[in-house]
Amino acid sequence: MYKKLLFSIFIIIGFFSCECSYQYTVYVRNNTGEELQVSYKTLNDIRGEVEETVKVPAGAFESIIISVDLFDPEGCTGTKPEHCKMVAEYVNATLDEKPSKIAWCDERIKFIKSDIQQGEFEIIYTEADF
Repeated sequence: MYKKLLFSIFIIIGFFSCECSYQYTVYVRNNTGEELQVSYKTLNDIRGEVEETVKVPAGAFESIIISVDLFDPEGCTGTKPEHCKMVAEYVNATLDEKPSKIAWCDERIKFIKSDIQQGEFEIIYTEADF
């Protein structure tokens, strides 16, 4: 009995001592039928600070940002859409030089909680967004 109790205590301590860090991936889906220009800036990509513009072909689904481990100043809260501010400073798309109506951290951006410590942001661009 004593061994089982001691083992249970160690398991509980192990769960509470886990780091509260989160990792996010940002995906862009181009459903416009034309090539998109996507500009973004992040300070927390696995490549370091990144500010670039990429071309996303029609029909493509591409990863543009993979974050390093991020720590929530509020503590162990799990992944959540509000962490978008830690993931990137901005993500903007243009189609034929017309800017998208979808702003970064917009509620139209799909947030997927893929694991306790991993989340995904999926931005789906259609012609109606320009």
